[in-house]
Amino acid sequence: MKKILKQICPPILWSILKKLNRRYGFFGVYSDYSEVLFEDPWTDTDWILLQKDKLFQLESSRDESLFLPLPHLSNYLMIPCLLINLLSKEKTIRVLDHWGGTGFVYYFLHPYLSFPQNVEWSVLDSPAFLQIGEEFIKKSEARRSLEPKTCRQKTGEGSRSIKINFISDLPSPSLAKFDVVYVNSSVQYYVDYQKNLLDLIAFQPKYFIFTRLMSGETKTFLCSQKIFNKHTPCRFINSWEFFDFFKKNGYDLIFKSPNKDEIYGKGSFHDREFKDIPKEYQTPFSIHLVFEKKI
Repeated sequence: MKKILKQICPPILWSILKKLNRRYGFFGVYSDYSEVLFEDPWTDTDWILLQKDKLFQLESSRDESLFLPLPHLSNYLMIPCLLINLLSKEKTIRVLDHWGGTGFVYYFLHPYLSFPQNVEWSVLDSPAFLQIGEEFIKKSEARRSLEPKTCRQKTGEGSRSIKINFISDLPSPSLAKFDVVYVNSSVQYYVDYQKNLLDLIAFQPKYFIFTRLMSGETKTFLCSQKIFNKHTPCRFINSWEFFDFFKKNGYDLIFKSPNKDEIYGKGSFHDREFKDIPKEYQTPFSIHLVFEKKI
């Protein structure tokens, strides 16, 4: 239906129709999660198909040579890659990818890991996404096993071990240890973000890495975010509030950077506009942060 309308509508009318029925955006200011409609966009068919497509595009574009692995590393993924490479140089390290979906970040980073044999990566998410990730790993390894041995030697595949574990529940801190906790664009969807972070701090990781965090110098507020035409609560967190929380819990901020590749507001990526949200709450872009545990 969408394709048909696009074909028969004049360009100006099509532009108006798109604005009237945006699939993305931020709405309202609320005080409690119970006030915000939750339609679970993460289980929506469009969202699941998007995750599968990202894996497919990654696999089909993969071309690993010594200096130019493809696809190229995007800006926010350079942060965990650099830190993990430094930490894994001389010993095995364990990474928890909290709400890491299908494990896409690990697959993307893998060709850029200098010591992949020393990196044990755990992805925590819902069983549905973990199953997609597990199936992708199996198909990818089966395909590589059929490649000529000389091809695998050329790309280094023969010695680049894949160490990824899929978990749907957070293990007990007394039974598991993580050196790095990585959180990519999900803190804003925690119902009680401080409680969730305290659960992660209980593992006493050396480092916390946050990328694409919806945070800025504006006031902390809760809104409704529209994703693929479905609504979910979303919280923008005041950066100083976030820094202070980690400082009180024994962590120093050692890196901060604005993510201006992901701009919010009018004309932004995926039309992520602030529809009826006062100016004092509007955060222009997401940010990247790294915290280190105090000695």
